[in-house]
Amino acid sequence: VVIKILSDFTGFEPDEMHEVLKSKFIKPKQRELPNKELIDIPVSTKELNTEEFENYLTMVRRFADIELNC
Repeated sequence: VVIKILSDFTGFEPDEMHEVLKSKFIKPKQRELPNKELIDIPVSTKELNTEEFENYLTMVRRFADIELNC
């Protein structure tokens, strides 16, 4: 529901809005390649536990309210 409302409000496609919100509010996992280089791996919202997901939604709602006036 939140993604749909924000995508309608911003003009982003729902998939784009989902990626925007993930990149703003979900810290990526860091992994080390064999050459010791650290890379960031995006985390799916499906990987979040209930508490983490609720925190994510709280941040999204706050962002929508304060930053977007939505």
